[in-house]
Amino acid sequence: MSTRSDSTLHRRATAPFAFVVVLTIFAALYPREPSTAWGALCGGSLVIGALLIAQRTRGGSNSAFVRGAKGQADERDTQILTKAGACVGLASPLACCAAMVAVVWGVAPLTALGGVAWLQLIVFVASHWWLQRHG
Repeated sequence: MSTRSDSTLHRRATAPFAFVVVLTIFAALYPREPSTAWGALCGGSLVIGALLIAQRTRGGSNSAFVRGAKGQADERDTQILTKAGACVGLASPLACCAAMVAVVWGVAPLTALGGVAWLQLIVFVASHWWLQRHG
């Protein structure tokens, strides 16, 4: 029979175990494919961090983004996520134009494309934050 303390212990032990798995994958891949190993380490760490953040926000203080990701969003949360996505859609043509100009000026195309992706992420997070506070 499982109690609440057993459940809490299992959740707390999951993150260190997952990080050990990620480090093991990194150590296994590094001798032959160092770039793949670094990608696995970064990606795995980001996933573990996101899961830890989602675990910590299980109470009533969930943000609209967390409630939407969990499928518990109400109408206001859905509207905020939709408007934040629309802001990204409005910023994307400008970011693509800026990337094309940067490539013409000598910036590597992959660097310019990475800049577009980061700009879209920043616009989404900033607009989501703004709409949640003021919308």
